[in-house]
Amino acid sequence: MLYITAIAGVFVNSNRGVCFMYDVVVIGGGFAGVRAARDLGKSGRAVLLLEAHDRLGGRTWTGQFPQTDVQIEIGANVVVPEYQPEWRNEIDRYGLELISPPPPNPADPVEYRTLVQGEYKDHFPLPLYEVGEAERALYVLRDAAARIDPTKPLEDQDLADLDVSLAAFFEANKIAPATGELLGAYATGLAGARPDEISTLHVLEWIRGYGTNPAFFFYGLRNSLARGTGGAIEKMVEDGGFEVRLEAPVAAVTEADDAVTVTVMSGEAITARTAIVAVPTNVLDRIAFTPPLSAEQQEALAQKHPGREFKGWMLVKPLSRPVSCFGMSTFQILRTTRRLPEGDLLLGFGCNGVVDDVDLTDHASVQNAIRRHVPEAELIRYVAHDWVADEWINGSPRVHPPGTGQSFAGIMEKHHGRVSFAGSDLSRHFNAWIEGALWTGRVAAERAEQILAGND
Repeated sequence: MLYITAIAGVFVNSNRGVCFMYDVVVIGGGFAGVRAARDLGKSGRAVLLLEAHDRLGGRTWTGQFPQTDVQIEIGANVVVPEYQPEWRNEIDRYGLELISPPPPNPADPVEYRTLVQGEYKDHFPLPLYEVGEAERALYVLRDAAARIDPTKPLEDQDLADLDVSLAAFFEANKIAPATGELLGAYATGLAGARPDEISTLHVLEWIRGYGTNPAFFFYGLRNSLARGTGGAIEKMVEDGGFEVRLEAPVAAVTEADDAVTVTVMSGEAITARTAIVAVPTNVLDRIAFTPPLSAEQQEALAQKHPGREFKGWMLVKPLSRPVSCFGMSTFQILRTTRRLPEGDLLLGFGCNGVVDDVDLTDHASVQNAIRRHVPEAELIRYVAHDWVADEWINGSPRVHPPGTGQSFAGIMEKHHGRVSFAGSDLSRHFNAWIEGALWTGRVAAERAEQILAGND
């Protein structure tokens, strides 16, 4: 019989004399880690959360545009409660307010600039003979997404033919060139990878999650939190009552008998009864696991995912009209968000490796990227973060490469003794979205409770 006695935050294993400093150590302070720590803290567990950065939030980051009162999100921020039950629960729990962009102003109409096959269009972007083809393409995507049964693991379904690149899927289904380019540009802007690098199955999972409606991506991703993702993180931390240590990157996780020892890079060793690892998969292999991860997991992690999306908030001198730009360029999506007294605040989504790369640390390079869509733009100042260069992230949210979309989550969710994994990269539900992070955080906390109760 194992007896655990809690004394001033130290747990003594009466059988073996091992001192547990915590019930659970959570590694990673994004939404998955914070959700897991919150749930466990609310249930009375002693929880320590370790985060490598000097802030919480992971690949979300709420800030303020310099010299203005405008709140901005440098990372992920989409909230769609009608399709995302984990978000809906958090919104209801904390009374979080949602906001949407203001409707178009007829007195200040938007100028649309769409890059298609090397030419900019300021009207309907497709050739008239492709209009019917564009509609057919959406039906092809809808019908393929409808094949996914969300109640069953992907690896148990006959979907291998969909785990090919988006470019190959478009070719196999004879999607017309201009239509394929536009859809591919939008996917690139959302995912941060080229159509030849993205598993179609991954995109179809997203479509299935949003009501099996591919058109939803063009009009439905509008809601955000009034106090930003940072406001939600603050509420969860306040509610959870767990300990947080920032700038504490982890070097090793060692399991022995009924204890887990987490060693931070400073050399400190922290002992707990179980651990949850919630770091991005592109940096997961930097942690030394003892015993090691399975050969299958190591092989899956060795293939780094190609997601490299960046968001840029850029103030330019006043334009004659607000703009909405779209196409396979450095910024695949670029639009006016606000008309401020000093100028127009643009928001751009893009990734390098498509056309000319942008150096997000260089003013002239960012201005040149804007001018591919808006030649008359004069950049005043900007805010952006290179998630690939971030040593504790190394990429935007996961993009499954072709051939991995059906298997990755199943491989990584396999239990590793007293260690569990979480994070949007691993989620079977809204993979790569904050909703997926929240879902895995809940699941990991539930498993930790089973381990602590001796039922796992």
